[in-house]
Amino acid sequence: MTLVVAFTGRIGAVICGDRREIRFYEGGDVETLERELYNGMIRTDNELIKRASTLGVPIEIRDDKNKISLSGDYGVLVGVVTSRSAEIEQQRRMYLAPGRYLIAEVADAGVRITKTGESAFLAFGSAVAKKICYDVLNRAKQPKKLSDAVTLLMRAMESVSQKTASVSRAYDVMQTPPLPGDLEKSLRKALLQDVGENCWSMV
Repeated sequence: MTLVVAFTGRIGAVICGDRREIRFYEGGDVETLERELYNGMIRTDNELIKRASTLGVPIEIRDDKNKISLSGDYGVLVGVVTSRSAEIEQQRRMYLAPGRYLIAEVADAGVRITKTGESAFLAFGSAVAKKICYDVLNRAKQPKKLSDAVTLLMRAMESVSQKTASVSRAYDVMQTPPLPGDLEKSLRKALLQDVGENCWSMV
């Protein structure tokens, strides 16, 4: 699983993404392992490895997946969460500019915009990861400087990684200051650039 958390407001935009990718291979009780992991019952890597062995599930844990990026042509921050099943691969994508965001979903090479908005905290991840994350965010004061937002999101990432093995301790951080121009247009251009590069289609 994963966690991508972001802030966008008039002071700028910040995004953090963990680096974890867990692969479950055939054999054993995968359903139980996934349920316990994503419900927050498995807190550490050692617990995950031991529980996978008990349930007979071969797993691979990697902490080298980059889930955030900068759309260089438009100064837009992008976060991506991918989920896979036997039938389909799906993505949720967030596009951020200072004071603006756009969320899109990708399935079967079709892209659909699901939400747009202005200043906000956003989080993609499992239910337990998002709950821990929002507990941290909701207790904090609204950031007044971009550095405050960076510190707050880093605190949220670290809190989640200490309480569930679905999120890595390592994470990436990117930020962008207030930008000139039509930011709504920049978000859509960044999305369309990804659509073209990946041979997707808008639906």
